[in-house]
Amino acid sequence: MGYLPYPPSRTIFITGSKIPKGGKNRNIVIESRPEFAVVWLEGAKQRYPLAWEAVYEAAEKRHKANVGLDEKAAQTQNKRKSSKNRPLRS
Repeated sequence: MGYLPYPPSRTIFITGSKIPKGGKNRNIVIESRPEFAVVWLEGAKQRYPLAWEAVYEAAEKRHKANVGLDEKAAQTQNKRKSSKNRPLRS
């Protein structure tokens, strides 16, 4: 049997994002473990384990969506700028 002089470390993040649950705004808590993450709302009993692969895939999907939204916003802004410079029709 092995002996660990120190217990395995856990890293817990308490986010600034709040979600309304049970009449209160609760922080999202993320606990980092070596093979997965555990997500829950502060003060709630229900915990959701997620594989790190799922976290990465969700982040990648969200990043692609954000890039698309940024490009769309930039195109809209460019259209507005160019329409201001056009001469009025007579």
